[in-house]
Amino acid sequence: MIVVQLVVATRWATDFSLTRNTISDLGAVQCDTICSPWHALMNGTFMVIGALLSLGALLVASTVVAGARARMAAWALGLLVVAGISSSAVGFVPLDVDSGLHALVATPVFVTQPVALVLLGAVALRRRGSQGRSTGAFLLGCGVVGVLGAVAFAVTLATGDDGALYERIALWTCNVAVGALGWTVLRNGRHGVWDTEA
Repeated sequence: MIVVQLVVATRWATDFSLTRNTISDLGAVQCDTICSPWHALMNGTFMVIGALLSLGALLVASTVVAGARARMAAWALGLLVVAGISSSAVGFVPLDVDSGLHALVATPVFVTQPVALVLLGAVALRRRGSQGRSTGAFLLGCGVVGVLGAVAFAVTLATGDDGALYERIALWTCNVAVGALGWTVLRNGRHGVWDTEA
């Protein structure tokens, strides 16, 4: 997702700023105040990545067994499903087509994704062995950074300041963490992230 954003940004006729232009600007379909020639690639990426995030969370959820930690992991994976739906919806409703609806469908990803990472981090921290603890610390750290970035981005939206850098901190941190989590699960299965004895 991050690579596609950077590629799409290079196709702008005007200078694209990582601190002024939001990620949603990359999906703008009309050439009025902003012009994103490769908006179709960006919006398609939102849709595909969101669908893959939801599908991946559902597949991982099917491996979780009973127990208190399993319930926490299941909640977290449910939040990732919501985040995936939110990301996909952003691709269907570009910012310059309906800004109100775009904001409505985009907002959940800023809440659900970092909170899910915090929960999954907490579950993995309780796993025996150094890999579980290191995975847990990584997910927890990324989740906290994602929450802080989302809060800072919300503040800039309310004040009218440039907040695109905070948006990227919120979302890119979570993108990296979710990618790392997916890799860990693919490589090691359920036991690569958490055990659910309790």
